[in-house]
Amino acid sequence: MASRFETSWRTGRCRRAAPSKPRRTQAWRAAAIAALLLASILAAALIVLRAPFDAPTTRFVIVPPPNETFTLLGRLPQSMMVAVSPDGRHLLYVATGAGVRARLWVRSIDALEAKPIDGTDGVGFAFWSPDSKSIAFFAGETLKRTAGNKVVHVPCPSFITASTKSR
Repeated sequence: MASRFETSWRTGRCRRAAPSKPRRTQAWRAAAIAALLLASILAAALIVLRAPFDAPTTRFVIVPPPNETFTLLGRLPQSMMVAVSPDGRHLLYVATGAGVRARLWVRSIDALEAKPIDGTDGVGFAFWSPDSKSIAFFAGETLKRTAGNKVVHVPCPSFITASTKSR
């Protein structure tokens, strides 16, 4: 049986010894650590051995609407402007018909035909809003945005329109 008092080797004085921890507390602590370790190993194994998720692949051809051609934008090299919506459900592009100025067309990924967006004549560059609910575009020297079924003028700093003029 251990003494309830111990002598300090520095001072030589006798003091009361700290009570020893019961074996039951130590056993529970060891069991809890072992259970946490086992749970961590099982979680890691489930993550590593999980079957890979194969996202469906969608392949399709983008063709201009009847009696329309894709509008090439830019200087050198000219290219077709296509924008995929942030939610990945729609395509946006610029096309021109005979005697009609360039305008925006939107197509749902799961649809076969595109629909023109009214009021977008003379479009030069277009882009989606982060929530995929509206489209902004430059027409001439003005910035416009679709709002439901309407196209509204967006106030824009002069340095943006000045930079588009210089090109």
